[in-house]
Amino acid sequence: MMLVRLILASLLFLPLTSAYAELKNNVADHGSPYLSMHGTDPVKWQAWGQEALDLARKENKLIFMSVGYFSCYWCHVMQKESFINADIARVLNKYFIPVIVDRELNPALDAHLVNFMEQYRGSAGWPMNIFLTPEGYPLIGSLYTPQPQFLEVLVKLVERWELDGDKLKVIAKQVAATQQTLLSKNAAIEEGLGERYQSIFFQHAMELADVTSGGFGDQTKFPMPAQLIALLDIYKQTKNKNLEEFLTLTLEQMASQGLRDHLEGGFFRYTIDPTWQVPHFEKMLYDNALLSSIYLRAADIFKNESYKAVAENTLDFMINNLTSPDGGMYASFSAVDEEGIEGAYYVWTNEELKQLLTADELKVIKFIWNMEGAYPIEEGYIPVIAYTREEVSAYLKKDLKETNRLVSQAKTKLLKARKNRKLPVDTKQLASWNGLALSALSQAGRLKDNSKYQEAAQRLHHYIVTTLWDGNTLHRAQGKSASMGDGKLEDYAYVAEGLLEYARLSNKNTDYQLARDVIKTGWKRFFNDSGWHLTDKLLLPIDSGHILLDDGALPSASAKMISVSLILARKFKDKPLEQRALGALNNGDDLIKSSPFAYAGTISAFNVTGDL
Repeated sequence: MMLVRLILASLLFLPLTSAYAELKNNVADHGSPYLSMHGTDPVKWQAWGQEALDLARKENKLIFMSVGYFSCYWCHVMQKESFINADIARVLNKYFIPVIVDRELNPALDAHLVNFMEQYRGSAGWPMNIFLTPEGYPLIGSLYTPQPQFLEVLVKLVERWELDGDKLKVIAKQVAATQQTLLSKNAAIEEGLGERYQSIFFQHAMELADVTSGGFGDQTKFPMPAQLIALLDIYKQTKNKNLEEFLTLTLEQMASQGLRDHLEGGFFRYTIDPTWQVPHFEKMLYDNALLSSIYLRAADIFKNESYKAVAENTLDFMINNLTSPDGGMYASFSAVDEEGIEGAYYVWTNEELKQLLTADELKVIKFIWNMEGAYPIEEGYIPVIAYTREEVSAYLKKDLKETNRLVSQAKTKLLKARKNRKLPVDTKQLASWNGLALSALSQAGRLKDNSKYQEAAQRLHHYIVTTLWDGNTLHRAQGKSASMGDGKLEDYAYVAEGLLEYARLSNKNTDYQLARDVIKTGWKRFFNDSGWHLTDKLLLPIDSGHILLDDGALPSASAKMISVSLILARKFKDKPLEQRALGALNNGDDLIKSSPFAYAGTISAFNVTGDL
């Protein structure tokens, strides 16, 4: 400990070298709001790229890479505690190459580092702080770390690097070493294989199902879109009663409880409790697009108009709140307001409600939200649907029409009051997430009397094909009127699916052809004999591919590539594309059997028929 203190003292008072006097924070004007918000930090942040890697190698210094995103609460906390701290900045600037990464712009890099963290410490999350050797091999990592402990980690690592830098390089390279796997190209899939996988998946999913509260698991609750879509398809085939009960319970819980914003519309990313009560207050474009599609599918399968209403309400939120002036859709709303308080934009105190609402309005709202028995939130209450309006009317002995009027008046007043609150928005327009939004809008546009969604789909389609696609290449994102790098595998997969869904809406052969052009470019760039590559420009010294990609918060990009390709190949009688898709699908038997829940999208791809 004494040695650590001595090193710390020397770090804080030694003058900076001339090389580092010239290094400047270069992210202030970056198109990513997450990166630009770090532009005033005293840490001399570098954006990730070849220049940062070259500088680390030239100076023989560790790269300190902090990965986060704009709507992440703990990312904001760590910035305020550590990255604006002069002592920490001095250490990082002198002894490391500090790199800040927006995970939403660099999904491949993020996925690689998440995999490292899961192996290194058993879990991952954000902010994710990784120390890499100058060659780009991850050495150690941590998640959010309070300021004193973080400074201590830096000091100890400086000492260790100066004493054993060469040895640490060797260790990091050995840890990163992977054996490359060559894939089979056999397009002749064994008869009945898809059905067997589906059966294994169904059994595993029901073992994880929470039949009391809906969803999966018994801690935090995420929507799990790929798994729900797969189960909806299984129910459509089997009409299994137990599955019906689980799916309807899950859909109703997600729509009525704290996962959803009952004033302005839209879903949050997840809830921190197992009963869907308290959200983690991030609203992401991708969640809302995927959940819109799920509720549209459920409305069709169960012939339930309330599910359709949820889908349309969510799409309305996207159109009204996330659409940019040039037609694309923004990435997300922050979990924290402009004062840095998590959830403050959405939460109401008793005092606020008493000031804003009449006694009758408050009485109805308290009953509907079950405020007397609500799950405790320190700052107050969030709207949930505890009782139907019919139940409220019966209990309060009111006419249903009067109850509806009071609820409508209360919502209008609360929404007006909410306009005085400020919620930062991440204005990146990501290709992949806009592709998911195009899929959802196009699906809604095919329903009867839905011209609003047809027009919204047309606007978004125009934005994607004129701004993000240049005829040969997809751009990863647009922001501040500038492109932010080439597209990744997920961009090509989700945009191709969005273009396919739009072609189903327009019924134009040119739109189908455009979807095929994008998907074939994706195959050329991101798939080879060693498997799927999340990007073709990772920069880190890793060349192994993935046999299959699993489903996480976002659906498997490889499964989407395969499914869309099979549909388009059969439309255009494109035998090489069909064979390539089937050959890629005919891999990963051990992965699927060992973890079928994680490969729901891939299992669904076995049942793609090519119907248009």
